[in-house]
Amino acid sequence: MRKAQLIATVAAALGVMAFATPAGAASYDGSCQSSNGGEVCLYRDASARGIVYDTLYSKPSYTGTYYGTSVSINNSVTSVKNLDPDTNVELFTNENYTGNQTTAWSGATLHQLSSLTNDKLSSHCFWNNSACPM
Repeated sequence: MRKAQLIATVAAALGVMAFATPAGAASYDGSCQSSNGGEVCLYRDASARGIVYDTLYSKPSYTGTYYGTSVSINNSVTSVKNLDPDTNVELFTNENYTGNQTTAWSGATLHQLSSLTNDKLSSHCFWNNSACPM
């Protein structure tokens, strides 16, 4: 195979691979996105800044860490962004969707959590989750 043919073949294969890769939000990739149903994003700092934990799923217990760090999300969330276009997210101070709570409405950003929930969150659920007590 000549060099020009080889380059054309490789370029065509790469083009097919690019189209075969699914687009959209990937849960826990460090990027707060609204596609594929929309993520809820938990931030360590106020105004949805700083390190982030992004997920498409309800979490009955905050056992994870902010993306790319070893910092636990449990009892350290200061602001929240809900990019789900259709579903509210309920945030709880205790595991298993219990304790004090606040709502992140669909599309809303909570720039600073109240004194009842700031740095105290331990679980959250999307209202369309049957396990959510909403």
